[in-house]
Amino acid sequence: GPQVAAVVAILGFQACKDAYQDWQRHKQDLEINGRKVHVYRGSAEVQERRWDELLVGDIVRVDVNTEIPADLLLLSSSKENGQCFLETANLDGESNLKLRSSHPITVEYTTPEKLQNLKIEIDADEPLVRLYEWDGSIVMGEEEAPLTIENFLHRGTLLRNTKYVYGLVLYTGHQTKYMLNISTPRHKTSKLEGILNYCLLGIIAFLVVMCVVSAVIGVVV
Repeated sequence: GPQVAAVVAILGFQACKDAYQDWQRHKQDLEINGRKVHVYRGSAEVQERRWDELLVGDIVRVDVNTEIPADLLLLSSSKENGQCFLETANLDGESNLKLRSSHPITVEYTTPEKLQNLKIEIDADEPLVRLYEWDGSIVMGEEEAPLTIENFLHRGTLLRNTKYVYGLVLYTGHQTKYMLNISTPRHKTSKLEGILNYCLLGIIAFLVVMCVVSAVIGVVV
């Protein structure tokens, strides 16, 4: 009857709406993962790779006003002191820039040719949800030194006031702090959805009552 048709229509509308939102999220993921970055993988020759093709241990170059594609160890920058500035609004909503520094061991490795000869070992924490907690160590030859969050570049932050940086990929994809901190978005119900939900509940309640009444009448008759 018309009541059943109304229920089907409402459920169909909700299903279409949910499918559209899922498609939009999928489309956004494809756009982000499809972004290109300059990668140096085992040689001084630059390669263009998608974000989702990055591997732990890759060396990447990120230019000013560009988003960091993975969690990186800052190796060097265009500044002589190896420092850079990050905009972290995508992570924590803060508009002030944060200073990050290269470790003295790697600060002079400022070209692809020099980076090709960089021989280091990195011991780092397992992926952590906490945004500003990270520790590790760097070893070059007989020299070993600690690493801290001050040497860390978060995926999703923007490089500011620094022409370029070189970074070593530490974590990619869902192991990055950015992805670990993405929670399921809270579903916001519009007024129209609220009205439709109440209508749906009312129709279902009406149908249940009608079924009970019909069953009782059938037994009596």
